[in-house]
Amino acid sequence: MADHTTCVECIEAGFGWCPIARKCGGFANRDCPDDDRAYAEDHPYILEKQAQAEAEAEESPVEELTDDNFDEVVLDEGKDVLVEFYAPWCGHCKELEPIWKEVAQVFQDEPDVIVAKMDATVANKVPKKYAVRSFPTIKWFPKDQKYGVEYNYERSKKGLVDFLNEKTGSARDMNGGLLPHVGRVKPLDDVVLAMEDDDAVDHAALADAIELQMGEVYKGRKEADGVKMYAGIVRAMQEESFLDKERERIESEMEEEGVDAAMRKHLQTKANVLKAFGTIRKLNVKGLRALAKEKGIDTSNVVEKADLRRAVQKSIAYGADRVPAVEKAASKAADAIAKELAEAEARAARKAEMKRKDEERKARREAEKNSAVKKLTDRTFNKTVLDESKDVLVEFYAPWCGHCKTLAPIFEEVATELKSNPDVVIAKVDATAERKVAQHYEVESFPTLIWFPKDDKEGAPYNGDRTKEALVSFIKNGGVDESENVEPEQEEGSAVVALGKSNFDQVVMDATKSVLVKFYAPWCGHCKSMIPMYEALAESFKDDAEVVVAKLDATVYKSVASQYRVTGFPTLVLFSKENKRGQRYFGERTEEGLREYIRSRGRESVDLEDLEEGAELEGVDELMFDGEDVGGVPEDDDEPQAGKYPGPEEEDDGPQIGEYSGGYYPEEGHDEL
Repeated sequence: MADHTTCVECIEAGFGWCPIARKCGGFANRDCPDDDRAYAEDHPYILEKQAQAEAEAEESPVEELTDDNFDEVVLDEGKDVLVEFYAPWCGHCKELEPIWKEVAQVFQDEPDVIVAKMDATVANKVPKKYAVRSFPTIKWFPKDQKYGVEYNYERSKKGLVDFLNEKTGSARDMNGGLLPHVGRVKPLDDVVLAMEDDDAVDHAALADAIELQMGEVYKGRKEADGVKMYAGIVRAMQEESFLDKERERIESEMEEEGVDAAMRKHLQTKANVLKAFGTIRKLNVKGLRALAKEKGIDTSNVVEKADLRRAVQKSIAYGADRVPAVEKAASKAADAIAKELAEAEARAARKAEMKRKDEERKARREAEKNSAVKKLTDRTFNKTVLDESKDVLVEFYAPWCGHCKTLAPIFEEVATELKSNPDVVIAKVDATAERKVAQHYEVESFPTLIWFPKDDKEGAPYNGDRTKEALVSFIKNGGVDESENVEPEQEEGSAVVALGKSNFDQVVMDATKSVLVKFYAPWCGHCKSMIPMYEALAESFKDDAEVVVAKLDATVYKSVASQYRVTGFPTLVLFSKENKRGQRYFGERTEEGLREYIRSRGRESVDLEDLEEGAELEGVDELMFDGEDVGGVPEDDDEPQAGKYPGPEEEDDGPQIGEYSGGYYPEEGHDEL
């Protein structure tokens, strides 16, 4: 610094401006002599630079912001404001400066759009308030949100112009002019096209039709002002050479000094609309083809310019035909508005649905944080469930499943009541996300509850009632469903032996007897129609010491029915003396057929063990589902209760929910995977 004794020499040597002036943004030059630092602010060189900067600021369309004027300019709810926070020494800010100025020039005729900048090295309060930590930082302050949204898009002129056009609806081109469509009412363009060439049109009648019919369609919409402008131009065209005179007037006024932004925008809009009335005689081949394409005219085989013009002219309504054309235009506009409103309504519905789902997810996540039910994944399942010191009840669910949603609060209550017991875990698995463990346990419907007691980690399905009381009782009793402990009621005078959990093994597993068991549901129509035949069959074997004809209510003794894979009603299984694994009957359900079946010891049957192992069985697909699905017990035969059991309201109307008839219907209370 010894060679530089004055501010001018220091600055011209490239050491940066003196920090007292703070115009260059350079860091403080600590080697400046004290006397230089003292008078630097009043130095002629500094004053000259200050004057130059102030002159540039006056000419610039970019609004200069300070701590003092920021709120007045930016927080005005009638303005959309884009602000650049910069530092004079920042290289990226210097690169952005000419682009920022050009963007401001593009929107200088938009009275509600402001492009501004703030020197964040001078201002302290505002940059700190809006967390400006790097340069340049661009923030967007629209009319309805004044908290400052970070701009993270392309910092090119096009990127910034496109952003402001989209956010403000300004529709400016890269030179600051209005885009060609601004002010135009597209359905009316077809009505007024080439009016400059039309001497036969009734201007007054056409203007009235436009105001009346199109005005009604666009009432209350932004296009309403455009409709008035079209009608006004049509009336004015009664004056000779009106279009040429109006174009000249607009061009002249645009060049006048003192024309404010609002008036300039109005003039530009009218200039756009005037183009819709112009002649097509001056259009070149490219323009004619573009117009033909817009009107849906095929000109692929047309070469000559004159032929192109004639093809376009044929599609234009001339003279008296223009007034009826307004009605068509109004109909077209109404259809477009209806479509627009429907799309807007659909978007709003989708947005509302997304918001609802998002709120549901948030609520679900919040609930899971405080939930007594332990959520498991493929990775955590074995560690929790296969712990031999814990009794674990697991629900496999799907987030979209209605029955799972119904069970969720009940399951939460069960977990809450039992959370003080360290030996019990109530858990759940999202089977749609944790597919590995769901497939391992062959989960095919939702919700599926599986019980893993300490002494048996194979897992047994829980088929009892899904009430808090039933679930808590089941767990406290070590996995025993107390509802199955009721004794079967033997009907007086009936030869059919009533089975239950207490006597099933005693009767069925007797090696001296062949036992035919009908698994049924009290509400099942097929089961009811079979009663007389089954009673007669039992009566015929009453004196045979080696044969027992029995029945079991599968809606009460669910664990027994589940053990023998009963999935439809009625299901007939023969436990012969030779085979106590059980053989399912698929033959004709008649007294003679069943009698012969028992006597032949089930040679026409299928071994249940083979069925469990997945052997291919001839005729099984057609016959095994001829019945009704297993469900709960209705409180009243005449009033089936949805969600408790799958019984049909009327027996003979064909397959109902949960009923099998040659195909699979998911059980009521379950959603098929």
